[in-house]
Amino acid sequence: MQGLLFIAMLALFAVIAYKLISRKLKLRGHEINSSDMLVRYSDGPYIVDVRTPDEYRQGHIPGVKLVPLNELGRRYKEIPQDREVYIICHSGSRSAEAVIWLLKKGYDQVFNISGGMNRWQGPVEK
Repeated sequence: MQGLLFIAMLALFAVIAYKLISRKLKLRGHEINSSDMLVRYSDGPYIVDVRTPDEYRQGHIPGVKLVPLNELGRRYKEIPQDREVYIICHSGSRSAEAVIWLLKKGYDQVFNISGGMNRWQGPVEK
């Protein structure tokens, strides 16, 4: 019984590791940390917040466009393809998924803000 439990735990770990590594590979070159993003913030970048409206109301970066992740499939054409676009969420997980999805749709200038609002040190408004 313990042997089966060990094998099941090992398999679960392998699946989780594969998903994390796979996501990192898909994001290669399409990720920016919050410190570097803060430097670019003064240039007026196009930022999309993929959190829920409730999360957004609790505090967001001034001037961002709210497109909740669950609405991205029907609203992605609102996001420009001809300029750099930065995607943010709470921790960087949902925004990573949004970037990967947009890359598949032909966007090549989209970047995940890793760490999300958790690590954002710039201005926030409610």
